[in-house]
Amino acid sequence: MNDSDLGLFTIAPGAPFLRCIAKGLCDGKTRYTMFGDAPLQDFTIFLPTQRAVQWLGDAIFEESRGTAGAIFLPQLVALGDFDAALNDEGIFAPKHGAGLLPAIGSYHRQFFLAQAILTWSTAQGQAMGLPQAMQVARDLAGFLDQAQADEVDWAGLQNLVPAEMAQNWQATLDFLAILTRQWPSYLQSTGLMDPVQRRNQAIDDLINDWQKAPPQRPVLAVGSTGSVPSTARLLAAILRLPCGAIVLPGLDMAAPDDIWQDMIADPTHPQTSMARLLTGMGVMRGDVKPWPNSPVESARARFLNWSLVPVAHTGDWNHLAAHIDRDAALEDLSILEAPDPRAESGAIAVMMREILQTPNETAALVTSDRNLARRVASELRRWGIDVDDSAGAALRQTEAGSLLLLVLQAVLEGFKPVPLLALLKHPWCCLATDRPAHVQLLRALEALVLRGPVAYKSIDDVIRAVEGRREELPLKACPAITAVDLQDFLLVLREALAPLSAVHGETIDASRLFSALRMSLEALGAGSAAAFAALQGGDEVVSFLERIEADADIAPPATLSAWADLFDLWLDATPFYKTTRSEARLFIWGPLEARLLTADLVILGGLNEGSWPPQVETGPWLSRPMRTEMGMNQPERRIGLAAHDFVQNASAPRVVLSRAQKVDGAPTIAARWLRRMTTLAGDLPRGFAAERLSWWLALDHAYELTPATRPNPKPALASRPSQLSVTRLEALLADPYRIYASHILHLREWEDVGVPAQARHRGTFLHDILETFVDRYPDHLPSDVEANLMAIADEMMADPLLASEGMAVSRARLRAAIAWMAKYETVRRGDLRQSYSELTGRMQLPVAGAPFTITAKADRIDALKSGAYRILDYKTGTPPSANDVRKLFSLQLVLEAAILRAGGFEGLPAGTADRLDYIRLSGGFPPGELLPHDVDAEMIDAALSGIANLIELYRNPEQGYISQLRPKRISFPSAYDHLARVAEWSSQNGGEE
Repeated sequence: MNDSDLGLFTIAPGAPFLRCIAKGLCDGKTRYTMFGDAPLQDFTIFLPTQRAVQWLGDAIFEESRGTAGAIFLPQLVALGDFDAALNDEGIFAPKHGAGLLPAIGSYHRQFFLAQAILTWSTAQGQAMGLPQAMQVARDLAGFLDQAQADEVDWAGLQNLVPAEMAQNWQATLDFLAILTRQWPSYLQSTGLMDPVQRRNQAIDDLINDWQKAPPQRPVLAVGSTGSVPSTARLLAAILRLPCGAIVLPGLDMAAPDDIWQDMIADPTHPQTSMARLLTGMGVMRGDVKPWPNSPVESARARFLNWSLVPVAHTGDWNHLAAHIDRDAALEDLSILEAPDPRAESGAIAVMMREILQTPNETAALVTSDRNLARRVASELRRWGIDVDDSAGAALRQTEAGSLLLLVLQAVLEGFKPVPLLALLKHPWCCLATDRPAHVQLLRALEALVLRGPVAYKSIDDVIRAVEGRREELPLKACPAITAVDLQDFLLVLREALAPLSAVHGETIDASRLFSALRMSLEALGAGSAAAFAALQGGDEVVSFLERIEADADIAPPATLSAWADLFDLWLDATPFYKTTRSEARLFIWGPLEARLLTADLVILGGLNEGSWPPQVETGPWLSRPMRTEMGMNQPERRIGLAAHDFVQNASAPRVVLSRAQKVDGAPTIAARWLRRMTTLAGDLPRGFAAERLSWWLALDHAYELTPATRPNPKPALASRPSQLSVTRLEALLADPYRIYASHILHLREWEDVGVPAQARHRGTFLHDILETFVDRYPDHLPSDVEANLMAIADEMMADPLLASEGMAVSRARLRAAIAWMAKYETVRRGDLRQSYSELTGRMQLPVAGAPFTITAKADRIDALKSGAYRILDYKTGTPPSANDVRKLFSLQLVLEAAILRAGGFEGLPAGTADRLDYIRLSGGFPPGELLPHDVDAEMIDAALSGIANLIELYRNPEQGYISQLRPKRISFPSAYDHLARVAEWSSQNGGEE
């Protein structure tokens, strides 16, 4: 630098900051004028973040295209990762890091603080688990970092709480002794330093070295506002170097002096940090020059700076408004006020999608609202577009991170169906010879024992369930899978997760946990450790585990459940960055990094109070006066920094300012900057954004609604069923489409995985109890009928396929129903010769020259001493009415009587039923009820004749299987109703019998 010039520059808001820096450095003439003949590789440049380092390197490379010879980048240093540069070559000689103690790891620090918090809470009589203690430790570590960044002297903490102040503040002071006494003592004993303290010391050491021997080569600091004391000292030291320079982002050069002075005292103003920096360095604002060849301040930037003047000067707005070129300031600016976050994200996605229509144009969403960022990314995926999100995703959302949590969840939940299936379906998991074989076994396992109301407590329960249902194998979908195959499959799983299962329920230290976790992951894997690293997020998860394991020796012991909660928190807080595509044109940036970048369209999203700007909170540790007395920055400083980011980004050439009017149904308050802009300039332009919002709303709007008609499929005669059960014949009368879907399309009604027990499950359970009882006592009764029935119920309840929560809830009703049934049996058995349960039967009916088979499975048939039979059917719901039975709408028992008459029941001679009995067992009031119906030969003949006519009707190719032919005869919705689109056509046409 020339001796007469200070190396103090600024680049106006809205300009492409890093591109301007790169252009100035790569222009040899400009560089020579400012820094002499030093080559570019001799420069050292400090930037705010590591991503800014990457972006400036890319910008220099782009600006150097076409330059003859090789390009050597300058040394780029991230102020946010200053410690990593201590061992680099160049300006950081090895001696700068040699005298500093190593930095303590973040997990090491959290583990120690958590142990101290647990000890303190125990002494206070407050029980606290490890996950809660770790959360408090993380907050406490953040408070410690903030205090050290503000260079607070902890000695002053002892004088903050006089005796007359509230007791809770005294308790807080006692708690903070963890930081003021225990923590420094621990650091001294371990020979370690806090990261922020080490960074501060490294900067001071560097400054001292520069004072002794100033570097002669160029040193620049660009993009920083010096809001942290140590950084401000570094900037001041750079300014004093022979070839030192500072480039400030968006310094307001035009504000009057009286407003400028008031900015220094207003922490919420966007210029406050830079105003205090210049004051601290002892330089005047007039000493700052525009960076060579950078754009001049735009009308937009001037308008924004006037909008955000300190409160004391807002009275001058009437005068200022007359001097503002409103048209120029608001050109290519639009405001989006969406009704809710979903609409906001949808409209933003439409704008970003539109940018791709123009070659080489770019768009960026700038927001601190991560929920909005995720929503926009999700909306863009509807067009198959991936956006480059600089914040990345949570590590738990990657393949490797989710696998880690799924393994723990499966063990902790006792291999319940949902977590078990989630683990087994993970792409890494392979318990067979190869992945295709694994998938086949998994499908068979799911279909056989993982659907319906099951309640497993261990993998052994699942193995026993397979054995209990082995007669249902082979399955049509997996004909080659046997019960032995499934049991071997589950044994491999049990062996793989044995290390974790062994420690479940114990209090274990971290080293034992990691050993068990590693063995289980390796045993589950579809490959080697290298294959695991190849999973999405695999390398990051391995690194994450290694960092925690390195400090495992000081971690407090905890249960597996507590460790799982911690992994959930840690993986959610650990970012995963996808590989950035060089051709990416759509971006999501945070406000801090966005102020150094630019795009053709910049969308500032989430502009509501509490989001951007952030909510002001002092935190739980110190009150506002205490922070002031300790010398800590007040939280309002965050608003000032956020305001600076807002001005930088809102000054871009094309801008959309976006907000949602309601969030979670509650009205929101627009960001104070939007309200100030509206007050100064009147209503802001809305046309562009409003039109894009209407486009998004139109995406899912159907302009022509054509309701579905009631389906009436007419399949070929060859595919129509020649056999139906008596219950299916009832369905054919009421809802023929159900027969079409199940018997012609062969669609199976699947139960949900691990579904809670419902009425039909409880009914089946009761049927099974009574079936078992009749099988045990077909021709005589035990001495205590009720006790025997309850004993059978208890035996079945122990079966994991039945022992779900829904069954337990119905136990009182079950006991009442069994008590009623015991009395019924005692009275009933006097007339019986023998009872038969779950008998299967069939008969053929000639229809139009071709046979049709009717099948049945009777709940119970009693052989009476008189020689007649009685057919019984158990109902836990509402049984058919006498009118339905008499008019043959309810055919089940009448057709069973027909099969009985024809001798169609296995092991039962032909005979005549004297009565059809429905036994309703609700367990309510009354708990049971006998509903008898008379039956005779005429009634049976009429039923068979009606069925023959019905089957003959469906042997006509023009007869369709209409949906819900008689809706009033349908008691329960069908699993096929959604396929028939019943809700759609019935709302238009209604259903008629």
